[in-house]
Amino acid sequence: MLLPNHQLCEAALITPTSILKPDKRTLKLVAEARAHERKIIREANLLHASNLRGETVEERVSEQLPLEDKEVGETTLANSPARVHRLTRLDRPKLRQVAGASHVTDEQVARIEADFSILQVEESSTAVKEFDYEEEA
Repeated sequence: MLLPNHQLCEAALITPTSILKPDKRTLKLVAEARAHERKIIREANLLHASNLRGETVEERVSEQLPLEDKEVGETTLANSPARVHRLTRLDRPKLRQVAGASHVTDEQVARIEADFSILQVEESSTAVKEFDYEEEA
């Protein structure tokens, strides 16, 4: 096979087979290619989600290193009252509800009263201008 950069490359030929009599080798190669593509797509989605969270390459690498290599100043689960569930893979099983956790009933929700004081705004004497750069011109 001749690549676009004019180098020769050796590639395996996948011969098409009929639907009634499929070739097992061809089906195996197609299944492997599909699995590889799914893996690439999943890893790309995970990398994109990591970038959206603002994680750097250094942070991703530090997560893969053993815990003993991390800094001493970090808090451990024994010292922290909070719990963090880190899901690094999108295809992990969903978390189930913890047994013995308190439930909120519809009666408790109905008894809640709204605090409208947060909506009150003090009058301001200065006018708010949306675009300040128009004055400069």
